[in-house]
Amino acid sequence: MRERYPMRAAAVYGAFSNLAELARPGGRFEKAAHAIWPDYDERNEEIARRRSALQWAERFETPVLIMHGGADGDVPPGQALALAARLDQLGKKYELLIRAGGRHTLSDWRTERDARAVECFRRHMPSPAPPAAGLSAISPRSAAP
Repeated sequence: MRERYPMRAAAVYGAFSNLAELARPGGRFEKAAHAIWPDYDERNEEIARRRSALQWAERFETPVLIMHGGADGDVPPGQALALAARLDQLGKKYELLIRAGGRHTLSDWRTERDARAVECFRRHMPSPAPPAAGLSAISPRSAAP
């Protein structure tokens, strides 16, 4: 979304929107940030800016479904709420769903999580083009041999 890849919709669950908050000294992701980016100490501002959707929320041109577990112990639900608030402030299209008691990947709610994502994608698919003038759609069963 940051690079404006041509897509019709996006769906995320358990996603962070502010890396700097999570990777700060003593933060939940401090060790992970250093493992992923060995030069994190030198480039932390650049990395956090690039990886934090709050920093570039104005670039959201695609509707997004944000799903998050209310009991996520890895990424606090406040990260999803902050992104939704920023998108709302910018007038961007989004849906927010916080699942009470849900954990980080919403694995205990996987079927409904995935169904909601698929429904979101289907809602934003283009309508099929009508047949060209003078032509009618023929199903394989009704076509003559």
